[in-house]
Amino acid sequence: MNDRSGFSLALERASRKLAEQLQSIDIYSIDIHDYSRHYLNKYLDNIQYEIKLNSSILAAAMAGENEPESITILDFGGGIGMLSLLARSAGIRSVIYYDRDDRIRDDFHSLMFRLKVTDIELFSSRDLNDYIDRLNDVEVVISRDVIEHVYDTETWFREFSGITKIRTIVHNTSANMYCIWLRRYFREVHEHAEIEGYSDDLVKADTSPLGYADKRRRFLKGLGVSEGPDLDMYTERSRGLDYSDMTKWYAEGAPIREMDGSNTCDPETGNWAEKLISLRDYRRFGEVNGFEFEVRGGVLDVKGSFLSRLIRGALNYLNRSGFTGPAFWPSLTLIYRR
Repeated sequence: MNDRSGFSLALERASRKLAEQLQSIDIYSIDIHDYSRHYLNKYLDNIQYEIKLNSSILAAAMAGENEPESITILDFGGGIGMLSLLARSAGIRSVIYYDRDDRIRDDFHSLMFRLKVTDIELFSSRDLNDYIDRLNDVEVVISRDVIEHVYDTETWFREFSGITKIRTIVHNTSANMYCIWLRRYFREVHEHAEIEGYSDDLVKADTSPLGYADKRRRFLKGLGVSEGPDLDMYTERSRGLDYSDMTKWYAEGAPIREMDGSNTCDPETGNWAEKLISLRDYRRFGEVNGFEFEVRGGVLDVKGSFLSRLIRGALNYLNRSGFTGPAFWPSLTLIYRR
């Protein structure tokens, strides 16, 4: 497996094998949290599409590698571990899985045990620097639907650029601010997070059951802001700050901040609600840190009625052929190389 076509063939075989393995297990017999079971079930219900999208991410990440079997790859924010499983199944030598949520990591470990997979390294921490010695061996970073949740994206890129062995970073995100049929959806997500929060049981352990605005309001009261117009103004203007930055902002005299569209984050954790970031900023994050930037469109799920499948299939062909742009892409695949 020493050329690109060889890896493509290995990836195709690994995709089929992994789909068969996952479909053969009873997910209700695995001791995992409801949140993880919910997402694993969604994955299995649409496994052909999910495998196809994950394969495209991994193919983009490994396109410049002549010896995939010698690579150390980091699955950043790995969730239930589908990218990690595919990478290992395709023959990548060293796969490191990282997720900040201990519960999710433990659930992926249970799934690995059921699938008899033993050679994926599992890390979990609020601070990646806890594993900096191991991260110094990483050459390729991949993620899916993670980068839009990172609190300080610019700092994230700067820190990873300091890991000298990393030569390729590939993120896929469905938070595409340009997509004509997703714009309203993401703004509704932001509004829901801001006003209502999330009280569903099928959420991560650190997900807020309160609206983000209410959490900021309560925190500002604790800083001494009295009920009234000032509190309303500070609550609105602190949108997109975590508690630490809110404290600094208020201590400095709370200057008026430029609002970042409809984007909002949980002030307790810094987790953004599907943050919409411009391609200009994504390009800048990479280029200032020595990476060349490329963006591709993700694949559409071809399902539904005959007409729906026909339209989606045609759009996938046009997207792959370069005839369309971000307005028609269901997700963005962000590729950084140096």
